[in-house]
Amino acid sequence: MSLLLIHPPAAKAGEPPLGVAVLQAYLRARGITVGVFDANRDAYHYLLHPRTLATVVSRDLSTRLQRALRHADGALQLLGSPDAVASPARYATAVRYLNDALSLYGGSAGDERLTLGDYRHGQLSEFSLPDLETLASGQARTLFHDYFRDSLLVALARHKPSLLALSINYRHQVLPAFELAGLLRKRFPGVPLVAGGGMISSWGGP
Repeated sequence: MSLLLIHPPAAKAGEPPLGVAVLQAYLRARGITVGVFDANRDAYHYLLHPRTLATVVSRDLSTRLQRALRHADGALQLLGSPDAVASPARYATAVRYLNDALSLYGGSAGDERLTLGDYRHGQLSEFSLPDLETLASGQARTLFHDYFRDSLLVALARHKPSLLALSINYRHQVLPAFELAGLLRKRFPGVPLVAGGGMISSWGGP
């Protein structure tokens, strides 16, 4: 068996997804081939890449947004290095630049909001079964759609998995995860897809 564990967006990217790492170690100890894909971290890097940001930039940007775009790449590199903890002021400035840059992504209807620690959709609710079905069926999209289609699915296909698993632990992951589940079903129709994690467990009832 070749199992791929996927940690979907959107969650705080300040630390590795430890639950997925523990599960990977447990399964490997029992002879199962397991790969882990931190799609949350990867999605932020995709969206904050200068080339991707250029696709959502309008002509009339505020001075604040122009400054954020100039410094976004350096800010991302800082937060991924040990230097991030050396200066609280530099850390706070980098976070502000990146959150400002992420504010350019509003989704197709302009009602989605993404920061380094939060994701909200103005029209869809993670607690609405019809909304989740709409996303899984492809009738609606999140701002992560292009990342899923153009980057994540391509990367996953290289692994030729025999089982796919989504780890959904936080509320902000639910809507993107259901959209991703629908895309995975279409891209890998013969591959079993399962989901687990804190959010899934909380829906199980007493």
